[in-house]
Amino acid sequence: MNRKTTISNNPHPPIRSRVHAALLSLCLFFSIPCGADTLAGGPFQIVYAPSDRATAEQSLKVLEEALLEFSAHLDGGSAPIEVHIATTPDEFQRLAAHLSGKRVVGVAQPDKGLIAVKAPYLAGRDQDYGGTLRHELVHVMLYRTLSGDRLPRWLNEGVAMMLAGEYRWAAPFTVARMYAGRKIIAYPELDFALTAPGTEMEFGSAYAQSLSMTRFLYDRMGASSFWAMLRDCKSAHFSDALRHYTRQNPAEFFEAYHASLWKVVLIGVAASGSLFVLNPLIFFWVLYRRRKKNQAIYKAWEEEEQEAEEPPFCWDEVVDDPDAWKDGTEAEDGRPYPRG
Repeated sequence: MNRKTTISNNPHPPIRSRVHAALLSLCLFFSIPCGADTLAGGPFQIVYAPSDRATAEQSLKVLEEALLEFSAHLDGGSAPIEVHIATTPDEFQRLAAHLSGKRVVGVAQPDKGLIAVKAPYLAGRDQDYGGTLRHELVHVMLYRTLSGDRLPRWLNEGVAMMLAGEYRWAAPFTVARMYAGRKIIAYPELDFALTAPGTEMEFGSAYAQSLSMTRFLYDRMGASSFWAMLRDCKSAHFSDALRHYTRQNPAEFFEAYHASLWKVVLIGVAASGSLFVLNPLIFFWVLYRRRKKNQAIYKAWEEEEQEAEEPPFCWDEVVDDPDAWKDGTEAEDGRPYPRG
């Protein structure tokens, strides 16, 4: 019997075709590449290429252990968390959007419960794959704990790095070099440096300073008060919570942090075996002069503020509220300063 090709006029496609169409729609909706495998455990769904089964199993183990550890301070919620292990730069770029540079190895979309990481062989051998998973999980848990992005970005990133155990040694050395070179990023500019870095070096410096500031705040407040302050940010602005627990606004906190950096330089130089160690008298003299100079600058600022009878021009003509970042007040358009 000869077979003929026929065209059906039936408006309803066969059940098999409808099933295939539905599966394709689900793949597109959940950003799951067709042909990928999934591994489920707890709230996690790991999406991976079939050849990366061992990596997926290890990833699930790292995430489940991290979730249990971080739950002492943060709420992971009951909603699912989808984790994509990208095998190609194009796949990662599709998932990471604009944050897909060569040095970016993981991103999170906390509002969607989505994490994307480069597979270890794609990220590079020098990358901490487990640390990246832990870091991005913190972002999701912070978002769910505070019901949104309610922290300054520097603190959000700092908490993620601190809990993930990343850059424990690299950050102090980076900050020490920044301080010695007078390249510490001013508080109002730090969040912008994290979201729109001009160069990779500035990007790394901003992250190192964020971690350094977070550790300084954590050590100064103590664990109990630090986590209580963070949880209070669910209903209060960060600057208000900071003032409640430390009696300082962000500007005063940053001044105290900056004044403490000479200790970071001292520890960093001593640990690194720098040439300064061979000339300790010169090193301590430089530190002494730098600190005295900073104190003189702060004193001069205070005297200028006290002596000034009226400003040479009105800041209100330039910006709506130039000092809002200091005390957490809002601009005329209702946007708070700063926001993470």
